[in-house]
Order: sequence, then C-alpha cells, then structure tokens
Amino acid sequence: MKQSKIKLIGTAAIYLILMLGIAWFSAMKNEESIKDKSKIAFLTAIKQEKELFIPQVIINFNPSSTNRISVEEKIDWSAQFYLAMEDSCRHRFDSIFREEMKKQGLNLNTSICYTHNGKTISTMKKNADGGIKIIHEKTYRKNNKKENDITLRAYVYLPLYVLVGQPALYTMILFTLLAVAMYIYTRNREKKQITTTSSPLEAATRTTDNARWIIISKEVWWDEKNHIIKIE
Repeated sequence: MKQSKIKLIGTAAIYLILMLGIAWFSAMKNEESIKDKSKIAFLTAIKQEKELFIPQVIINFNPSSTNRISVEEKIDWSAQFYLAMEDSCRHRFDSIFREEMKKQGLNLNTSICYTHNGKTISTMKKNADGGIKIIHEKTYRKNNKKENDITLRAYVYLPLYVLVGQPALYTMILFTLLAVAMYIYTRNREKKQITTTSSPLEAATRTTDNARWIIISKEVWWDEKNHIIKIE
C-alpha cells in the first residue's frame, strides 16, 4: 500500500513539473512575441495620430541657439504637446493604439499615460485587468530641462490564460485527460485483481490455534494476528 502511494505521489509530482514546464516555456515565448508586436503597434499609433491630426508643421528654427536638442525632437515634442491639448485624456491615442494592436492579432486591453511638468494623465481604469503588464515608453524633449519632457507610456494587459496561450492550454488539458484515464484504468485493474484474489482468500482464511491465515498467493500465507509468513 505504501509503495502504491509513493508511486502515485511521484507520478503526480512529475506531472506537475511537466505542466509547469510547458506553461513557463509557452509564457516566455508568448510574452516576447506580444512585446514585439505591441511595440510595433505603439510606434505606428504615434505616427498615425500625428499624420491624422497635424497635417502641417511650420518650423521657426534659430541656428544660433545653444539648445542642443535636434529639430526633429523639438517637432515631435511640439506635436505631442498639441495633441495633448486637443485630447487631454489621450483616449483618442488609446483607441488608435488598440486598433493597431488588433491589426497585429492582439485583442487585449490597453491604457495610456501622459506625463508633462510632473503631472500624469492616464486612461487606466481603477479595475484594470490583472496579470502581466507590458509597458512601452517614449520620451520627447524640447530642451535640457527634464521637467519639460513629455513621456508617453502604453500599457498592455496580459491575462495569464493569454500569456500561456491556447496551444499550451490544449496540451495541458490533453495530458490531464490522459493522466485521469490512466489512473482510472489502473485502479479498475487493481480492483479486479483484488476481487480475483479475494475469492480464495475468503474461502481459505483459516484459524488454527490462535492464528488467522490469509492467502497472499498459492504458496504464501500470512498470519495477520501473529505477523508470520508461511510458504507451502
């Protein structure tokens, strides 16, 4: 009986390790893929919002300025500043980002954070989904003062079932069904063996003097009272 329990515990431990290994490997692979795809969606959304809502840019550049920030960076900073004035909560950008995510095959919840002059505005809901968060960030500068920087962050929420992935889940379910089927088959087989052995046991259980003999096999008897084995 002890050996049977040890085997069962050992099998369960091996099965658990196998399932955790499958889940971990799948999660690492999926997270990396989702990071890459969501980064493409984030950068594409930034470009698309700028093209849609800022059709024209007029530059007044002072070549003698000591400010070493490039013209391109200043244009990008001005664009983000203007877009934030037009849509202070950044819901518009969040919508564009989510659409770009869907184009990448990712139907996931997202949120946007916009930080400027120490103030942060976020589209994040209070009851935001749990699980893993992937964060993409881009900072825009107009000068060397960090308080003037504009930081745009995109959050992607990954529930665990998405992180593990459907193929891995199906594999785990299949292994579980096979394990349950094997366990039921083994238990039924053991019960049949016990039933086959118990017929002669009941008929051949003896009481001689103070001994109570039980047949273990054709040649082996067990005295359960005095703990004696007899071989015939």
